Amino acid sequence: AGGKTPWQTWLSCEEYGDAGQVYECDPYGRKQAKVRPAMGSFNHEAAAVDPVSGYVYMTEDVKDGCFYRFKPEKRNDLSAGSLEVAVANRYVLSWKKVGDPKAVSQPVRYQIQEAIRFKGGEGIVYHDHKIYFTTKKDNVVWCYDTQTFLITRVYDASNYQQPLLAGLDNIEVSPSGELLVAEDGGNMQIIALDHQYRPHVLVQVYGQDKSEI
Repeated sequence: AGGKTPWQTWLSCEEYGDAGQVYECDPYGRKQAKVRPAMGSFNHEAAAVDPVSGYVYMTEDVKDGCFYRFKPEKRNDLSAGSLEVAVANRYVLSWKKVGDPKAVSQPVRYQIQEAIRFKGGEGIVYHDHKIYFTTKKDNVVWCYDTQTFLITRVYDASNYQQPLLAGLDNIEVSPSGELLVAEDGGNMQIIALDHQYRPHVLVQVYGQDKSEI
């Protein structure tokens, strides 16, 4: 997966165990991709830039993964900065700096013992001062409010006897503000979560049972 930046590059996230990197790419092919080791060595899945703060939020695709943010030293420059991991006090997140972001001595997700764990981080997107991301092993859409620091579940498949949305994967925001969630498995649908986070089917794919749309 990955994510776009406000300065018109694409962050390609490498899903390669504890050695995965982020590569900043030119989608127009005019410049060579550059690896961004300061953003951490871990099983990267996706990234979303907060255009207000300039921070980059990232998910980790493992069963006990963490939720990260990268604070660049200079705005719009990802070559140097601090990698932080989320720590929870009930529903409020705080952030602790990762001492060894290159994971030389220990995997990044185990360096801060009290880091909050997520069951298979997938897609992530920024919208209106909020970071939304999905976790696939428990079928949850999370919302982190960058102003209040609260984290909540805006969709949880376990709340439904017959959940419409399962196999959560990539996520995007429509021009009118609905969340669009693609299934990797489930019924192979793209589901819209409206402004009250109620699910509605938009598209269904037939003929295959697993694909990251």
